[in-house]
Amino acid sequence: PEPPANPTDPTDPPTDGTTTTTVDPTTTTVDPTTTTVADTTTSLVTTTLATTTTLAPTSTTAPDSSTTSVVDGSTTTTVVDGSTTTTVDPTTTTVAPTSTTAEPTTTTAEPTTTTESTTTTTEPGNTPPPLTSSSDEIAHIIRRLTFGATPALRLELDELGIEAWLAQQLDPASIDDGETEAILANGYPSLTGTNAQNSQRGHEQNEHELLHARIVRALTSKRQLFEVLVDFWSNHFSISLLGDGRWTSLKNQDERDVIRANALGTFADMLLASAHSPAMLRYLDNYRSNANSDQGVNENWGREILELHTFGLWDGTEPYTQDDVIGVSQVMSGWSINESNRQDTFEFKANYHYTGPVSILGGAWSTAGSSGQAGYQDGVSLMNFLARRPETARHLAYKLTRNLVADEPPAALIESAAQVYLANDTAIAPVVQHIVTSPAFMAARGSKFRKPFELLMAALRALESEVETGAQSTAAERLRTLLRNIGHHPYAWSTPDGYPDVAEYWTSSAGLLERWGLTARLANNSIDGIRTDLRALLPEELPATAGELVDYLIARLVDVTPSDVDRAAALAFFEKAAADPVTEEDLDDQRFRSLVGLLLCTPSFQLR
Repeated sequence: PEPPANPTDPTDPPTDGTTTTTVDPTTTTVDPTTTTVADTTTSLVTTTLATTTTLAPTSTTAPDSSTTSVVDGSTTTTVVDGSTTTTVDPTTTTVAPTSTTAEPTTTTAEPTTTTESTTTTTEPGNTPPPLTSSSDEIAHIIRRLTFGATPALRLELDELGIEAWLAQQLDPASIDDGETEAILANGYPSLTGTNAQNSQRGHEQNEHELLHARIVRALTSKRQLFEVLVDFWSNHFSISLLGDGRWTSLKNQDERDVIRANALGTFADMLLASAHSPAMLRYLDNYRSNANSDQGVNENWGREILELHTFGLWDGTEPYTQDDVIGVSQVMSGWSINESNRQDTFEFKANYHYTGPVSILGGAWSTAGSSGQAGYQDGVSLMNFLARRPETARHLAYKLTRNLVADEPPAALIESAAQVYLANDTAIAPVVQHIVTSPAFMAARGSKFRKPFELLMAALRALESEVETGAQSTAAERLRTLLRNIGHHPYAWSTPDGYPDVAEYWTSSAGLLERWGLTARLANNSIDGIRTDLRALLPEELPATAGELVDYLIARLVDVTPSDVDRAAALAFFEKAAADPVTEEDLDDQRFRSLVGLLLCTPSFQLR
């Protein structure tokens, strides 16, 4: 079944594509200078975990903006001014500083007092202790920052230590990922194709390649933290592949040029790249937003820019007004798509653009009104302004800490991560480093529940399963079906708010039964195109007793120290006493295969 239309996640309910009701767990009241977070107490109780967090009052001030450049990634980018057309550099658009003026129109500066920005990666007043590399800490790092343990990954962390490994992962270009790149070099033309080329292939082929490439990278890439963040940001800028085939054929380029190009870059670049993305412009209807038509500007994208991509909602309260939604929509009108000859490249249509005056956030950003190239530059200026706002910093800090730490992350960590974001001019890597080196991160072991895609990848990695790599292979088709059945095809959430990132949504009885059935099928080699050699998981010299075998499997597959309860349950299922001898014949028994599947159903393996 497809994801439910009305999920019960209290922090991320779905939208209808026009009005979104995503709720963040604090209340924000905005004047253009100060963001105040009201006291709130929230608790989450599920079948597997329970946390209570109190959010304390805080305030932040945005630092000065700075010049950035954004890669469009389109084959051509044009600005159309009436009857004349001028070409914008299709690879790099240099953006003027957004602190005061949008060239060549006037942008009113925020009436704030800004402070000198300095690069920092530590929580103010609370320098984290040096990272150690105990067995439990390494297991926690693997669960949170990768798609699951493998013997090679564990050995790498043992040799490097957590601190050196993390530094390497935050610099993915320094990691040789040739094995994964070689797999994707053949049979995945849509990953490097233009929108025009991909549109000719058909959206089903493009979808198959996009999804299976995500699976291959999760299973084989050495850049594991990067892939985890690609998953996060793709969900943040969610574009559903359900529905109109036109935008589904555009998503492959969006994934490459918006998400993967910026997942550890700066959010300002990613936001502006998304604004140039034909996939996003079509998905949220801005490609036809024409201020000079009878329908006027379309507010769909403008609302989602504020509600989902930048400011967010805080305890149901919008830190912006309906006038701000209209203003953003007016400024971004004309950001469209060149559909001539199915080119599907970004195009600014000046004759669609609203040219009147616009004031946003009470004058924190404003323009007297512009046309032609100046109208396009207003949009660039506005995106850079929104990316550097304290409201955006707090919203992104909340979502990142919720993903990496806990469903209800500590308020102090949210606030300090937001400060790091602003101090580093929207750079993502310093924020991630700050979060995962905080005491709160290590203290949150066992507090996140694996979403179904994460569970499937972790199980395949733990079992070291052989998976057919072709996008049109039997394995690819079976995995697509499995992910739909467990409700987590990464590109099939029907609304732009993205999949829920809290345990409560994923811990239904039906969902757990699907997960248990999935791991049992993997262990029993009953999924075509996927093969697991269970004997290869064990040492050449078998453990002498059933108790030793169970201990080995729990440590090897679940990556935890076996508890007495888990050990006893596994032995009872295996129908052996701890001291009973183990032979090669036991490994051929159906009960042994089912035992492996059972261990992947344990609560410990369900947790991230």
